[in-house]
Amino acid sequence: MRVDADKPPPSLRPTATAMRNKVLDVEGDGGSLSLYIPTSSVLHGVVRGHLSRDMAERWIATIQPRLQKGVLLAGFHDWERMTSYESSARYALTKFLGATYRQQPAHILVASRLVAMGVSAASLTLAIAGVKLTSYNNRDVFERALAEALETPMMPPPSGSS
Repeated sequence: MRVDADKPPPSLRPTATAMRNKVLDVEGDGGSLSLYIPTSSVLHGVVRGHLSRDMAERWIATIQPRLQKGVLLAGFHDWERMTSYESSARYALTKFLGATYRQQPAHILVASRLVAMGVSAASLTLAIAGVKLTSYNNRDVFERALAEALETPMMPPPSGSS
C-alpha cells in the first residue's frame, strides 16, 4: 500500500471523524443510508447504492425534530458511492431542505453523473428558497470543507431570521 505524505490515512480523514454519534442506519432497496451528528453543528450523511423514498422519509423524520428545536446543522453528505435514487426521494429531500434548512449550507460529494444531475437540479430549486448547496466531485476538497466545519463552532442565526 502506497502512502501519500500529503494525505492522512483513511482512519484519520475528516470523514472518519465525522462518523461519530450515529443517529440513523438504514439498509434496503439496494442501498444504505447512515446519518451521524459528530458535533453540535454538523450532520454527516453517507449513502451507498440506491436512495429510496423510504430512506429519504426516515432521514427527514430523524433530522426534522432537531431542526424544530432550533438546532442548526451544516450538512455534509457523502454520496460518492450513491448510484441511483428514486425521484420521489430527491423531491422529498429538496422540499424538506427548502422548507427547513435556510440557516446552514449543505455540501454533497458526488461521483455518479445521474446523481450529479439530480443534485444540480435540486441546487437550482433550493437557491430560490435561500439554501446554499455546494456539490463536490473531489473527495479531498469535500473533506477539507468537512474538517473546517468540524473544527469551527457554529454561529447562532441572526436575530429575526426564520
